[in-house]
Amino acid sequence: MVCKRCGAELKDDDKFCGVCGEPVGKVEVKEEKVEVEQPKPVPTTNTSVESKKDESEVPCLIFGILSLCVCWIGIIFAIISIVMGSKLKKETNKMPAGMICGIISLSIHALLIVVYIAIFVFAAILGVD
Repeated sequence: MVCKRCGAELKDDDKFCGVCGEPVGKVEVKEEKVEVEQPKPVPTTNTSVESKKDESEVPCLIFGILSLCVCWIGIIFAIISIVMGSKLKKETNKMPAGMICGIISLSIHALLIVVYIAIFVFAAILGVD
């Protein structure tokens, strides 16, 4: 049983509540069945943003990987993957993997160009043919 005043648990033979001192009378508890309607699942559909993302993410990744594998043309592929990735980033607020590959590739190509120029300059200074 439960005290009707404070809600404390009572034994069947208690005459007073041990917490608040309320006299205990036999109280019948009525149980009511309440039926709760379960919410229906909402069908998921691809929105246009998701489908655009799926359509653009694969080519972006392909150009990013190609930019890492191909020598001088890789610069063009890197720029393409960065441009495509920036459009995807605006739509999804996440940087796609193709864009990351393009940035890495462009950084490597820029470093190689600096190294080639340095070698050419030093070769010219030293008079090496």
